[in-house]
Amino acid sequence: MTLVAALILVAAVIVVYGQVRGFSFLMWDDDRNVYENPFLVPLTVSGLSHVWTEPYFASYLPVTYTFWGGISLLAQSPDPASGIPLDPAVFHIANLVMHAADTLLVFWLLRLLVGAGWPAFVGAALFAVHPLQVETVAWVSGMKDLLTTFLGLLAIICYLRYSRADAATPVPTRRLWYALGLGLYVLALLSKPSAAALPLIAWGLDTVMLRRRVRDATLALLPWALLALPVPLILLAVDPVTVSVGAQTPFWLRPLIAGDAFAFYLGKLLAPHNMGFDYGRTLPVLRAMPWLYVAWIVPACLGWILWRVRGRWPWLTAGGALFLAGLAPMLGLVSIPFQEYSTVADRYVYMAMMGPALAVAGLLSTWPSRRLFAAVLLIVMLLGFQASMQTMYWRNDVAVFGHALEMNPASWVSYGNIGVALVKTGDFGPAIPYFEKALELRPDAIEPRLNLASVLRAGGLTDDAIAHLRELVPHFPERADVHDYLASALEEGGQDDEAREQWAEAIRLEPRFVMAYYNLAMSQYRAGQVDEAIANLRNAVRLAPDFEQARLSLDAVLAGREPPPLRQP
Repeated sequence: MTLVAALILVAAVIVVYGQVRGFSFLMWDDDRNVYENPFLVPLTVSGLSHVWTEPYFASYLPVTYTFWGGISLLAQSPDPASGIPLDPAVFHIANLVMHAADTLLVFWLLRLLVGAGWPAFVGAALFAVHPLQVETVAWVSGMKDLLTTFLGLLAIICYLRYSRADAATPVPTRRLWYALGLGLYVLALLSKPSAAALPLIAWGLDTVMLRRRVRDATLALLPWALLALPVPLILLAVDPVTVSVGAQTPFWLRPLIAGDAFAFYLGKLLAPHNMGFDYGRTLPVLRAMPWLYVAWIVPACLGWILWRVRGRWPWLTAGGALFLAGLAPMLGLVSIPFQEYSTVADRYVYMAMMGPALAVAGLLSTWPSRRLFAAVLLIVMLLGFQASMQTMYWRNDVAVFGHALEMNPASWVSYGNIGVALVKTGDFGPAIPYFEKALELRPDAIEPRLNLASVLRAGGLTDDAIAHLRELVPHFPERADVHDYLASALEEGGQDDEAREQWAEAIRLEPRFVMAYYNLAMSQYRAGQVDEAIANLRNAVRLAPDFEQARLSLDAVLAGREPPPLRQP
């Protein structure tokens, strides 16, 4: 029976999500995470060393980046037309395989907890095909959650094997299970910080489902909890956006935001409709909603109910606790980067879906009625059909961001990303209204304005591009790249002196900004400031010894020759 159930679960994952193998990369994080990641493409020992010793893309996810690096070795099938060096199909298939593996681990965990096979199968099927899981499975960058959940489930299973061991179990065996669980938990933390929820999940299962003494479970999981304590500090240290968002969120408001987010997720769990990439529930929007100040009543009442039935229906209490614990790191009590766009996102529910899966498995094992089993299975099948339909929206940039605009017409980031997708087709004109609409909705947004300026420059409207970039600088005076963009436009417009001032400012803000040194040096050389140009070219070569263009230009200038023109990629 177990093998048959496992095969059916894998088949369900393939039927619902198998279409992703033909999907594209998305410009939303897939570029910087994967196919434009300089530390993975090409994969080198020094690149792997960097992702383990330094943060990248405002995050520290060394296990995830190492995993992506391994996948990249299998994906060396570049499409000359796209200019992308990796085959997205390989990465999408990896997501599919990992989701199937997570589903099987959920099935294993549920069998461990409720004992019954077919109830565990239905619970795992709910985890597999609920529409809330679509974003994580269909988005290449969703591998962070898939891998973290895989390692986290293995860690929990090992811990429960340790916790369930009786007096006849040899002490070394129990210690081995505990050590394996702790080690897997550390790897999960290094895959994504949301794994900090795992000690809460393990504690809830240990005390509610296995009925272990609270004191014993707490002491056993204390090392896990201590390992999770530095996570918020690391996130704040590596991500300036988090610091900015956190500064805008008073501490008294965060529990209210968390209550609203939990009520939102509960609604999507029970009635998954109008689902999109960007729900637009930003902090200013929430603060204007009276609902924010009463939403906490929903989780409070639910928590009271679950506490009251903990003795009679422990699986329901544990399921609710798991749902809450899995969401806890992403509810808004601690600032997270995506809050700049929305306080909620479907992918945040991925690990938390273990809770509803346990509740369903417990329900069917407590009341083993064929009619009830058939009814729940039918609901799960309908959810799977809806998930399959939802998955289609993730096939490419225009589809996913276009659907996001249907759900949230105020999604400025979607307007901006559709504009970029149109630019990539080579047809700049239709992209301009999308960038302008993004800026109408969010005047201080950096990416749409930079993209609009690039399009205007490409169309010969350099003065208009300069005007947009000048408007951006007061919003981001500390962004070196903004000054660099403005400097390039100024030089193109013949305003060389001010361009050099902007490049100097970019270098002041970011002393390791190699291209700013190079661009400033070339401008200085053309202005006859040869000594200054040589000094800045030397800085560029010192910071990036492999930067051949800077090295060749330095050699030429030192030899009294004209430096070679910059070769565009």
